[in-house]
Amino acid sequence: MGGLIKPTADARALQRAGVTVTPGQAVGGKLGEWEEKLMSTPVVGDIIGKARSRSLDDFQRATLQQRVTGLPKGIKDVEDARDFVSEMYEKAVPHIKPTIESKANVKDALDAALANPELLDSHRKILQGIVDTRFKRYDELDGAALKRLDSELGHLARKWRSGNASPSDKTLSDEIYNVQAGMREGWAAGMPEDKAWDLHMANDAFRLMVPVRKAANQHGERVMPKALARAVSRQTGNDMSRVLKDDPFLGAAVRTLPNKVPDSGTPSRLMTPAAIVGGLAAPGAALPALAGALAAAGAYTRTGSNLLTGNTAVQRRLAKMEPNTRRAVIAALRAQQASTADKE
Repeated sequence: MGGLIKPTADARALQRAGVTVTPGQAVGGKLGEWEEKLMSTPVVGDIIGKARSRSLDDFQRATLQQRVTGLPKGIKDVEDARDFVSEMYEKAVPHIKPTIESKANVKDALDAALANPELLDSHRKILQGIVDTRFKRYDELDGAALKRLDSELGHLARKWRSGNASPSDKTLSDEIYNVQAGMREGWAAGMPEDKAWDLHMANDAFRLMVPVRKAANQHGERVMPKALARAVSRQTGNDMSRVLKDDPFLGAAVRTLPNKVPDSGTPSRLMTPAAIVGGLAAPGAALPALAGALAAAGAYTRTGSNLLTGNTAVQRRLAKMEPNTRRAVIAALRAQQASTADKE
């Protein structure tokens, strides 16, 4: 009842987090290289490309789940996760006050932004202006006014990353978010303990989402493993080897998953099943190609990949059993299958 393919330790780590890896990703080595080469072939390449793209979708979903406590399982997009974090703040903001700590955090965030070499001089002036005008009478603001300020900063941050925003525009957006985060973190000092905890959880999620947003900026709002590792490295000041060691899931993803979105739309792959079958009437009909496509279609579905690698729910439960118990269960299942076949 085990899979035909024995996944690497990295592939198993990804599977435990809910990532369905392809057979080639599960094993790596020669099989992985063979799988990559097959991506250049018609039909089969499209099937493999979609399966590899699905593994990246799973990685992004698992990443968001790990970084945002309580995130609904259906959320898989970075912006949706960011909106959820904003909703976490909504529960705490009625209790906020303009604390000394929040003012100090804003100053620290501004100083760090002005020292960021990726921030253009023109954007430094814009950010300085935002802080100067909006925090001039900060001490006089009540909870409602602080909430409006918070919303305004969020609006400005989104504005600078919307539409055809350039990488430098998105850097400014990130720095505005950092100013907002500093302000929010300082609010906890003047709040009831339970509300401060809600705010702490939201701040923690926001901090963990910063490198995710930076990674998504590089690939059209798609989080790629290596881009995320680089963003975490910049955020923490740790080198890549330390980042991958501290986060085994991310390390496994960097070593196993692709670091660019597989191309599944090239003209050479736009053959429909009807076109393939029609081609069988020609001399030297592509029966081997069709057979390969049909086999790949099964092996590279989510169920097929999990079955091959021993990652279905039944296989996982069997793997945890004591050997004698496992053999007894397998024997019972086979007997049940035989009995069903006889009745048919």
